[in-house]
Amino acid sequence: MTKGQKANYLILLFLFLLCFFKTGESQPKKNKILTKPLVVRDAKTLDANQISMWMMNSGSFCRNPVTGNKGLEYPIHSGKYAVYAAGLWVAGKVNGEVRTACADYNIEYQGGIILPTGLSDDPSLEKYRLYKIKPGDSSNPLSTNYNIDYAEWPIADGAPVNEYGDPLIIGDQTIWFVMNDGNSTLHGSCYGTEPLKIEVRVLAWAFDDDMTPLGKTVFVYYNIINKSEESITDAYVGIFADADLGGANDDRAACDTTRNLSYVFNGNEIDAYYGAQVPAVGVCLLQGPVIPSPGQEAVQFLHEPKMDSQVLNITSHSNYY
Repeated sequence: MTKGQKANYLILLFLFLLCFFKTGESQPKKNKILTKPLVVRDAKTLDANQISMWMMNSGSFCRNPVTGNKGLEYPIHSGKYAVYAAGLWVAGKVNGEVRTACADYNIEYQGGIILPTGLSDDPSLEKYRLYKIKPGDSSNPLSTNYNIDYAEWPIADGAPVNEYGDPLIIGDQTIWFVMNDGNSTLHGSCYGTEPLKIEVRVLAWAFDDDMTPLGKTVFVYYNIINKSEESITDAYVGIFADADLGGANDDRAACDTTRNLSYVFNGNEIDAYYGAQVPAVGVCLLQGPVIPSPGQEAVQFLHEPKMDSQVLNITSHSNYY
C-alpha cells in the first residue's frame, strides 16, 4: 500500500452465509468486556432478509452496541444469535515497525475521513453516521418515501453512486459509512501500535429473497486507502469473527480453501437455543487484495480491471478458544 495521493485502493469483498447443519448442546458463554467508547459512534442494523446484523461506524459488526452481547440474529426476530462479534483487521509495517488497525472486542477505528492534513476529521460530525437506504427512497422531503440518508448521501466522502449520479443501491437494502484508524488514543486499548492512518470505506447490502441462499446472506465490501505519508509494506488483511451458534462452548471452526471460506458449525447434535436445526455460519472471501502478476488481469468490484495483476485468495485461517 503506497503513500499519500498515490494511495493504493485495497478492495475486499466478503459475504456472511448461513446454512443448516445438524450439530450442538452448549453452555452459556461469559460475555467479554465491551470497552467504553472513546469517541462518538453510530450503529444500525442490516436487516433486509432473514439476518439482522448490527454494524457500527467504528468498524465493529455483529456485536450489539447497546448491550455488548452477540448481535447477528438468525432467523430475524427469533431471539437466536449466530455471531457474537466481528471486525476488520489490518496489519503491516511502516519503516519496519509493525502497526495495526483492528476491530475485535476493542476498537482502533473511528468514524470519518482522514483530512488532507493527515489528521482524522472530527468523528462526532453528524455526517459520519451510517447511511441506510433501499429501493424507492426519495430525496424529496415532500415524498412519502423521503429518506434523509438518501438525500444526504455523502458523495464527497466517497459514497458510491450509480450511472446517473444517484446513491448506489444494491439489493433490497444498502448501508455505507467511512472510518479511519488515525486516533492514536484508540490504539492504546487494543494492540498498542501507532496508527496505520488508513481510511476505510464500507459498503454492505442484502437481498430479501426467501427462495435462494441470498435470503441468508449479507455482503460487506471494504475499500482501504493508505492516507499516510509512508508506505505500508508486508500488509495483511483479514476478518476477525467470534461466532456463537446459539450456545457457544461446543462450536467448531474450519476452512475450505477451494471456496475461500472460513466457517463455524456446532460440535453436537442438539443446541440449547437452536435445537436440532442448528445453522452454520461462514465468511467467504469473494474478492481479496490485488498484487502484481505480469500477464494477468484482476477484475475488481466497482473498479476498472487492473492489468498485470491478480486477486489473492484466502491465505490463512486460525482458530482459538
